[in-house]
Amino acid sequence: MPEITIAAPLCIDDIAQAGIRLGGAFYSAAAATSFGCGARIVGTVGADSASWVYPRLESIGINTANLCTTEIPTRRVQIENSDELLEQRTIVIYPGDNSVSDSMLSAISDASILLVYGHFPDLAQAALRVAPPTTITAVDVQDIDEPGLAGELMSRAVWTFISEPSAKWLTGAVESDAIVRCLWSLGATNIVLKMGPGGALIVTSEGAIIEAPAFLGPFNDSVGAGDVFNAVFLCGLNSGYSHAEAASNAAIAASYFVAVPGYRFASPSDLGEHASNYVASYSPPEKRLTTAVRILRSDIGHQRSLDTLCEILGNHSFYVLDDSSLDTFPQDLVVQIGSAGVSVLNGFSARGDAPVIVWDPEADSGIQRVSGTIVIRDAAALLMCLYGFAGGGATQLDRVLETFREE
Repeated sequence: MPEITIAAPLCIDDIAQAGIRLGGAFYSAAAATSFGCGARIVGTVGADSASWVYPRLESIGINTANLCTTEIPTRRVQIENSDELLEQRTIVIYPGDNSVSDSMLSAISDASILLVYGHFPDLAQAALRVAPPTTITAVDVQDIDEPGLAGELMSRAVWTFISEPSAKWLTGAVESDAIVRCLWSLGATNIVLKMGPGGALIVTSEGAIIEAPAFLGPFNDSVGAGDVFNAVFLCGLNSGYSHAEAASNAAIAASYFVAVPGYRFASPSDLGEHASNYVASYSPPEKRLTTAVRILRSDIGHQRSLDTLCEILGNHSFYVLDDSSLDTFPQDLVVQIGSAGVSVLNGFSARGDAPVIVWDPEADSGIQRVSGTIVIRDAAALLMCLYGFAGGGATQLDRVLETFREE
């Protein structure tokens, strides 16, 4: 199992709308463990809260071997207006111990994924300096307004995370393309620009551009959502997901996290269900043409997925066809749920030019074409393909597929 190392102190968040809860490195570590990665925190916690913090972390599988207890009280962050999507918050910080020790840095020597935060610059700089060349390194430069410090951190990391408001403040640019160019000029390599309800923009050093939509479901408060996004995105990349898949899963995980008060971190199965709920509550454009979708199932083990998908499609301008309508109603799109290796498509794919999509959660890669059939592993990608096809036919479907291509 891959393990993500988060080099940052723990914090206690005192949130006006949600009360007191663990914050800081905890958000990323808990999101990673729930997603299926291991997680360890390299940082500090004050003795004033150590007695309950360690059991809390260990109860959900977070590795605390490199978490150091200090006599300085744990960093506390008091947050007002945390329900503002666009980060318009009032924040009061009571600093804790942000020191760096040799034992912390030695723990990073075998890190496969390393995530650091720029508002703890001493630890972030030291961790990035000692990280092995094979490590997937990432820095979140949220709230840094010093271009020199931001540039030093970004130039040492493979990935840079930053929110759109922070990026505008740091660079002075307004449009996303100008922001990206400025971040590159400061030293960034691969960039994830997090835009809240506007989704996320991923730009790689090779110039690939991936737009990941936000999943706007129920909303409680946004504190920690960016940290959740960071961890799930990095764990996805380390597990072999494409940039688009990793970003989509991260967006769903962040949406899942903010939907209720307190802690709620998404497992892989939660991601698919939450994405389904999001699409189920989505109001499609009124003028969209009705699309006929034939859904097939390769085995009885996917009944829940079949029922969920039929309900979603039936509620949003799709006709779901059964066998009796095979010859009386032309299908626009054919979807098979289950293994792509089980052929239940004979007699269907040959009818007209209807595209055929196989939703196979156990597929080897995110999206691939097999003898003209589109095989999709990720639930969110499937839903986006369906709505893309409904809105613009095969042409729009191809555009969506290009966005989710394997990189």
